[in-house]
Amino acid sequence: MERHQGSWKVEGEEEYNIGELVIDNDYIEFFVRGKSIPWACTFIGSNGEHPIKVYAKGPGETKHRSLNMSIGYRVVKVAMTNAGFQEGFEINNISAFSFEIPELVDWLKINSVSIGFTEANELFAIEEKIEPIIIKNENPHIEISFGPASPFMPPEINDRVEYVVKNYPRVHVSYEEMVTDERVYADIQILMRFFGMLIGYVSYAKDIRLNIEGKDLKTWIWFNEDFSHNLRHLNGIDRFRTEYSQVKDELANYFENWYTFSNDDYFFLPRQMFFNSNRKREIFAEDLFVQYVKILEGYHLRISGDEKKAEQLGIEILEQLKDENVKKVLSEPFKKAGSSYKPKTVAQWIQGGFLSRITLETRLKKLDEEHGSIVAGNTEYVYKESNADKYFSAIVKTRNYYSHYKPDRDGVLTFGQMCNSIDVLKCLIIMILFSHMGMDIDTAKQIMIHDDKLWMYTSCMKKDQDIEG
Repeated sequence: MERHQGSWKVEGEEEYNIGELVIDNDYIEFFVRGKSIPWACTFIGSNGEHPIKVYAKGPGETKHRSLNMSIGYRVVKVAMTNAGFQEGFEINNISAFSFEIPELVDWLKINSVSIGFTEANELFAIEEKIEPIIIKNENPHIEISFGPASPFMPPEINDRVEYVVKNYPRVHVSYEEMVTDERVYADIQILMRFFGMLIGYVSYAKDIRLNIEGKDLKTWIWFNEDFSHNLRHLNGIDRFRTEYSQVKDELANYFENWYTFSNDDYFFLPRQMFFNSNRKREIFAEDLFVQYVKILEGYHLRISGDEKKAEQLGIEILEQLKDENVKKVLSEPFKKAGSSYKPKTVAQWIQGGFLSRITLETRLKKLDEEHGSIVAGNTEYVYKESNADKYFSAIVKTRNYYSHYKPDRDGVLTFGQMCNSIDVLKCLIIMILFSHMGMDIDTAKQIMIHDDKLWMYTSCMKKDQDIEG
């Protein structure tokens, strides 16, 4: 955790006040004395060596306040540079950026440094020259290349008697046109989620450096955002979900497909809800179960096209219901039922009925059949029944019980069964996401049956003769 206490001022003003900036990887807090500013604002200060700009959106809660009589702010991002800051809340004219994902070092398993001896038996360190790993050719160009972990020598190192050689893998992104920091944020999120899926978990985006057009010096940026994936249940001895050597031949293809999928707004909500549910924050098991079922339901509504069909049906039905002859026929029955005839409301009822013609249970079964039959395959292990239909029915009843606060618990999963079912549903969602990478189902099965955390739920797929044990 870094703490930078010093003098800070609101950008564009002259008065300085004592303030403190706290940076703990992807968690940032800022508090400063002086007047409270209720709207988006920026502050200029320093860490003693380099100018720093804090981008905040009004007052907010803080956990690590050490400065009394100060006001905490909701930090969006922090920038540091000696090249001068652009005015305002946005950082423009970014041509490229790079950052580290700590887990990449061990996932790649590439030795980037070594040691040797001269003829005089003097020890020396070698920085290996490693070809970049291209994961996207253009628009934007993305590669993993090796280089120093930091341009600055650690202050504790005395370079008269010691020197440190580090050759870390960094993700480099280059744009064909100038972009803003909003695009950088979006692309970091896409990359972190991609490697989170392949590695099994990722922690944070480290040491983000921006190249800004017309600036010789780089700008460092920290986003106050949890980019992590699947960290909640790590125990320190976890294996990665895949290894680089296992997927390297298809890595660029997988990412190209993933990049397209990640920029498809049609799937935004189910995609966002899954990754939001697997960040560091704690979440109740009941809420997570309901969330996973909703994700699967929403996903099937999209791939089946039912939502678009229902929307079009609603538009066309509404036109018919507005007809005067139809109004005359239907107004009387509505009046007898104690209601008034409202074409828009009736059209919405018909639209809803169209969507509900396919039950949630059916939607779950169809998705399961297309992606490895993981739910059906866990019927006996989780539900202690041989009839998969009963397990699907119990999943739906449990979702309805917790989602709609139903008074009747009949047919609802026990708490233990529900917790196991959370992981079963998670396996199904992962299989679906792998398919959006362009991964064939046999490859996805092979990966999932060896997953360090989920193997007990995916081992049912070993029954397929094409899958190795």
